[in-house]
Amino acid sequence: MEKGVRVEIVRSKKGQGVFGTVFWTGEDRFNEGEMRLGVRGDDGETYWVSESQVEKTDAAPPSHEEPELSKGDVVSWTRGEEELQGEVFWLGPSKHGGGTRVGVRDGSGETHWIDAHHLTLLSQGGAVAAEEADEEPPF
Repeated sequence: MEKGVRVEIVRSKKGQGVFGTVFWTGEDRFNEGEMRLGVRGDDGETYWVSESQVEKTDAAPPSHEEPELSKGDVVSWTRGEEELQGEVFWLGPSKHGGGTRVGVRDGSGETHWIDAHHLTLLSQGGAVAAEEADEEPPF
């Protein structure tokens, strides 16, 4: 199976019934002769499954509304049960489907790469250093 293919997870303890897009392929060390897939679910979660656990689908990816963001904006997002906040320092097209990918630095200085539709705009126009504004993502 190739990267970019739309799939439904049909057999798995975690993610059964989830639609998503394959973003990674490799040998399955758990099942000899099979491929292992990284699937970015339409729910925003990442699933690691064997190729035999998915079926190709023609289901279109959902369209998401994205907040209008600029470098320096303060945003929030959730990771599991935790709500995080940070400042936008990079914006660009997502390589994993349509939409915008955003680089956000939280209060501790940790960098997060998030799809814009997962962010909530809290305030506009924080300060971003010039060298950070030109930083490229590590992918």
